[in-house]
This record gives sequence, structure tokens and C-alpha cells, in this order.
Amino acid sequence: MSDPTTARSVLEEIGRDARAALEAVRELAAVIFPPLLVDRGLAESLRAAASARDGRAEIDNLARHAVAFEAAAYFCALEALEDLGRHVRLRAWEGDGRLHLEFTREGGAMPRLLGVRDRVAALGGHVVVEEAVVTATLPLPE
Repeated sequence: MSDPTTARSVLEEIGRDARAALEAVRELAAVIFPPLLVDRGLAESLRAAASARDGRAEIDNLARHAVAFEAAAYFCALEALEDLGRHVRLRAWEGDGRLHLEFTREGGAMPRLLGVRDRVAALGGHVVVEEAVVTATLPLPE
């Protein structure tokens, strides 16, 4: 390429493409394992996940736990939020040696939440669905 204007245009396009690719990789990495989960814990990660879906979150002061538990709980909640759609209210609290995740959804038929049920069961917990409220209960690690 001997034309400087064409060369500049091509380089600018390559730069835009590289920035877009880098952003896509960052987004993918955040979905696979969000940095917020490691840095700030489950409570902040749940708030961010609910907010990203136009929902509300009421999170009690959750204790920090092993990263593996926090990640498993986070991905249970994330799948529930995705299945239930936008504008879901999420409450999370600890009590009786368990983590409780309550999702309240307004309107529409309740999805079956099979993936959420499987994830929660794999952690020794259970899911209860009552009309517009889904409650997942997970035993806390010792």
C-alpha cells in the first residue's frame, strides 16, 4: 500500500477490530468467571447480576465463603435470573446454616427451571416454586 490515506484507514479499521475483539474476550471471561466474584464476593456479584437484568437485589450481609461455593451459588442465581427474565427481585440471606436465594417475578407463566433445580440439587440444596416466587436453598460450607 503506497497511498498513506488508504494505509491509515486500514490501520484504523484494524485497531477498531482489535479493540472489539478484546472487549468480546473480556465479556466472555466475565461470564465464565466474573472478577467481581473473586474481588468482592457473592453479595456484590448478585447485586450486579440482578441490576444487569433490570432487577432489584436485597442482599443481607453475606459472609465470604470458599470461592468454589460462591461460584456455584452465583451461577445458580445467574441461571435463575436468566430463566425468569427481566425485572426480577432477588433476595439473598444466610440463616440456619443455609444460603437462601429468593426470586420474585411478576407476570407470565413460571418457567420449569430444570437447570436451576439440577445445579441446586448437585450442591445438596432444593428449590421451591410457589406462584411468582422461587426459593433456592443451599447448605453453607463448613
